[in-house]
Amino acid sequence: MDGIPIKPNKNMVVLRKDEVQSQTESGIYLPDSVKNKTENQGVVVASGTRSEDYEGFAPIGSRVVYNPLTRQVFELDVGDETFTVIPVDEIIAEI
Repeated sequence: MDGIPIKPNKNMVVLRKDEVQSQTESGIYLPDSVKNKTENQGVVVASGTRSEDYEGFAPIGSRVVYNPLTRQVFELDVGDETFTVIPVDEIIAEI
């Protein structure tokens, strides 16, 4: 999906979550405890109008880790993809 149909407001960003792998390239199966550690990661695919005003803003296309305990997480299913909408100040790091 090239253009996403979600346009976040103000200081919100839209993330496309990383797919959680159940097996490594060499064939090792990963336990659920390892998979859970990547649930709060994603790629920024859209940002609101005021997101760029925040210090440490992550531009579109950057891979980020966000606070897993934030109360303002919204999951949206659009077609066959799931997007996460969070406030930009909940981004912990760009990876």
